[in-house]
Amino acid sequence: MNKYFEIIISQYRSRKNLYLFFMWIILRLKKAFRIDFKNINCDKNISIDIVIPTISKDFDTLSLLIESLKYLQHKVNKIYIVSPNDKKIVNFCKEKNIIFINELDVLGFGKNKIEYKVNGLDRSGWLFQQLLKLSGDNFTELSDYLVIDSDTIFVNNNCFIEGEKYIFFTSDEWHQPYFDSFKNIFGYKAPTSLSLTSHMMIFNHDKLKEMKEELEKRHKNKWYDVYISTASSDEQSCISDYDTYANWMLYNYPNIVKTLPFYNRSISRKSLSDLVDLTKNFSNLKSISFHSYIDKADS
Repeated sequence: MNKYFEIIISQYRSRKNLYLFFMWIILRLKKAFRIDFKNINCDKNISIDIVIPTISKDFDTLSLLIESLKYLQHKVNKIYIVSPNDKKIVNFCKEKNIIFINELDVLGFGKNKIEYKVNGLDRSGWLFQQLLKLSGDNFTELSDYLVIDSDTIFVNNNCFIEGEKYIFFTSDEWHQPYFDSFKNIFGYKAPTSLSLTSHMMIFNHDKLKEMKEELEKRHKNKWYDVYISTASSDEQSCISDYDTYANWMLYNYPNIVKTLPFYNRSISRKSLSDLVDLTKNFSNLKSISFHSYIDKADS
């Protein structure tokens, strides 16, 4: 009880806003009562492409992620893995009949274009990965594609399109700079104070194109340069690809967006096992994430 009380206090202090804290409480209650965990009228006839940006450190989770796509409640057209030209990953793609995309070919440049260091920590690769996710329309075949972080694995049925609506997930990972950056690049506030950072998101070609054109028209610059301009030497996490796109959709197309609680948990990689065991052990979740920074924090 004391630990839970400490969590509540820390969440209130981090948000410094009674409304934000209230929204966090509502989200926690929804998850506690399993609201919208299973009762989703998913459109299983829709085909989508899958985009998985990755690097070598996530190779151990990559095979599990591919296997876990059986829990995706849509038809999979093609799977694209976007990464540096790593021999291990290239061979993996050949073995699994997956399309390999060299990350340098997506936008015509790599992370070296981005100058983003905070207290000596190079964050250029972190920001570059966001640009790759927002550029899936450059190489995917279908109009809708799902981006999944390569350290995240499905352990239950997951749906991203319901009827005419795209499903976005609300999480606990609220971070004020993400909303500040949204306001700075678009000129209007994000329509929600909930975090939409969820390690996975459905993107639509036409909507992405419209969002990028809006940025370029407003700033008279390439959309990715506008995005990169949010980098600050004072902030380690300056902007969120998922929060940016989802909030833009909520602002411009609220009638075709549905938000649901994000049933995900971050797990230490020490708990990595086969998909059968993971599905059994985490049946109360829809996905689990094996973030490498968790193990670093514990070491």
